[in-house]
Amino acid sequence: MIKMKSFLHYLSFVQIPLYLLGMYWFIHPALVGGKDFLGDINAALLALGIALSFSSLSDPSKNRALAQKVFKANRIKWLTRMLLLMIILLFVMAVFLSLAENKISEISTSLFVLGIGLMANLKQFVEMGDQL
Repeated sequence: MIKMKSFLHYLSFVQIPLYLLGMYWFIHPALVGGKDFLGDINAALLALGIALSFSSLSDPSKNRALAQKVFKANRIKWLTRMLLLMIILLFVMAVFLSLAENKISEISTSLFVLGIGLMANLKQFVEMGDQL
């Protein structure tokens, strides 16, 4: 029987096709001449938000060598990356709140999902830094 931690780690690999799907939807408006631009961006942001959520399921202890390479070298860089991720998260939430009452409110839902994915990614980022 597979342990739950191992199962969740392998489930996190679902993020790869979701990232590819998100990138496709970002490129799609250029391929079709910009028809349904907002719908394509909405689908791309939604796919990237769900992919970020799946990426937080990975086991940070299995990525220990990567975490040591990234975080141990310079704590200032680690803190800068953490601050940058928090600023991006706040920006996404501010844009979500401003678009919620606007005519392009369909994007606000996908921005909310992207924000949830960023929060999950921030949690994983902190766990990787704490393991050192």
